[in-house]
Amino acid sequence: MNTNLHEKVQIKDNIPARGICYSSTNQLVTNHWHNSLELIVITEGIMEVGIGDDTYHLHENEMIVIDSGAIHYTQVIGYTTVYAIQIPYHIMQNHIPNYEYSCFRSRDNSVLFEKDADSKNLKNLIVTYNKLSFEKPAGYSLRCSSILYEIIYHLYMNYMVEIDRSLKGKNDWHMNRVKQVISYI
Repeated sequence: MNTNLHEKVQIKDNIPARGICYSSTNQLVTNHWHNSLELIVITEGIMEVGIGDDTYHLHENEMIVIDSGAIHYTQVIGYTTVYAIQIPYHIMQNHIPNYEYSCFRSRDNSVLFEKDADSKNLKNLIVTYNKLSFEKPAGYSLRCSSILYEIIYHLYMNYMVEIDRSLKGKNDWHMNRVKQVISYI
């Protein structure tokens, strides 16, 4: 992927979201953004994730949420296994009231979901979604759709936080300027 670009998330095989699964050593995905909500789960190793001005280090059984439109990068440190799902903006918007004024945060108001019991089910759903979407057993597209809506429901019921609408407008203006600069560069 080119540095600092808009990633067009493409969905394949009649499943509603993009599953990503890989094991790698020291892989870097440079600054980029997309309209999809992204959830990343580490099952082995360590990954550095930069979102805006903040940097996080994910370890085994931890998950991070990257909001729609957020500029971010990922860097695998050593050998790491990653499962991620990118959920298109329109799916989130169709099923979550006022999604454009929402984000998802852990119990301590962080984008990082550590080894807590509450998020264990969510992490397992993401791993299962990915395994099904890559193995493609009979009926996998139906099961993937079911799991996706279970993930969205779980996020909505347990982790949704409303964003102050006045701050959202200012942040959107700033992010649009940053994206224009990045595209130009």
